[in-house]
Amino acid sequence: MHVLHVHILQGKSSQVSGASVSYAAYAHWQREMLSSGVFETQLEYWKTQLAGIEPLLLPSDRPRPTIQKYDGAMHAFRVPSEVLAGLKRISQVTYELHRWDVLQRLQRD
Repeated sequence: MHVLHVHILQGKSSQVSGASVSYAAYAHWQREMLSSGVFETQLEYWKTQLAGIEPLLLPSDRPRPTIQKYDGAMHAFRVPSEVLAGLKRISQVTYELHRWDVLQRLQRD
């Protein structure tokens, strides 16, 4: 993955071969893992590891209202075509890296 990241930063071509596992196969594997008891085992492990640890209270950038509202706003702007092309390239490689990582983890288990 490091090599692919360096290639992205240098603007070089960095192709990752397509996935040999479909999403349906991955979903099936995940369902099997969840129904096999592995999830419960892992959940108990983390409950034990984190028992007695106080929640981390991080400061926020401003006081939050008691009731959350979704009164958002929208700001339209233009992205230069060269920036957009770079973002598309990075998102494609990031997607490919994620698929590669999932495949590697599937092969290890």
